[in-house]
Amino acid sequence: MDSFSVILLILSGLALLGVAVLLVLQFRKKDDGTVQAVSHLSQKLDTLQKTTADEFARNRMELAGSLHEMGNKLEAMTKANFEQRIVLTETVTKSMQDIRDRTVEQNEKQSKAVEAAILKMQESNEKKLDEMRMTVDEKLTSTLTTRLNTSFKTVYLFGRNERAVRRGDRQCRRAQSGADERKGTRHMGRSAVRGDS
Repeated sequence: MDSFSVILLILSGLALLGVAVLLVLQFRKKDDGTVQAVSHLSQKLDTLQKTTADEFARNRMELAGSLHEMGNKLEAMTKANFEQRIVLTETVTKSMQDIRDRTVEQNEKQSKAVEAAILKMQESNEKKLDEMRMTVDEKLTSTLTTRLNTSFKTVYLFGRNERAVRRGDRQCRRAQSGADERKGTRHMGRSAVRGDS
């Protein structure tokens, strides 16, 4: 029985007791037959009081037994809950460790892949740079050779032209000095002719 039933039982017993007292008071006023009724009523009240006391004692024992049983169940549930929490904690910890391990493994794989890609890119870049250097060297060599050849031809032609110019210059000078000599002779000859006249 729960506590509400116990309280209801107590209240009903008190109500009966009150009714009995009222009846006793009314019957006292009437006659001696009422004395028997009162004694009968008194016996009934005593019986009711014993029954109520017995019921209370039985309810207390049932309540104590129920509380003890609930305490045992609560203790068992607490223990089961604690064990489940331990299992759950271990499971979560293991799962987290597995996730960490997989993450570390994936990070290492990605790092190796990135490192390999970077090395490959560096090698490709170095190869292209070498090819570009060789192309630039070939073009520079070709351009330098062409310009040097052109310069040598120019210098050679200039040297030939210079010799020809010098030769022509010498010839012009000789011709001029020859003309000057002739002119001077003629000039002198005329002065003599003029001076004589």
